[in-house]
Amino acid sequence: MLQDAMGITFSINLLKTIRLPNFKICFILLCVLFLYDIFFVFITPYFTKSGESVMVQVATGGGGAKEQIPIVVKVPRFSNSPYKICEGVQYSLLGFGDILVPGKLPYLIS
Repeated sequence: MLQDAMGITFSINLLKTIRLPNFKICFILLCVLFLYDIFFVFITPYFTKSGESVMVQVATGGGGAKEQIPIVVKVPRFSNSPYKICEGVQYSLLGFGDILVPGKLPYLIS
């Protein structure tokens, strides 16, 4: 929970300080990061020996260390479905890039 609080504070601070010059640059950056996310989350499992996504390994401290650096926010899953409980994953990961770049769009539109 402390890492989530630090991550949210970091995100709010960056949203307040970083300025993008116009909507076009922000839109291009958003499209490039979207393709980057798709590649590293869904395509890299086909290239790794373990079959796990590179981005998930980095965000969760993959390997034997299991050290987590605050680059993701863990969002708990609230579900009444018994099938979700059996999966064993009680949270979703939300990366800072998924917060910061879309968070800049409202400032450019107004």
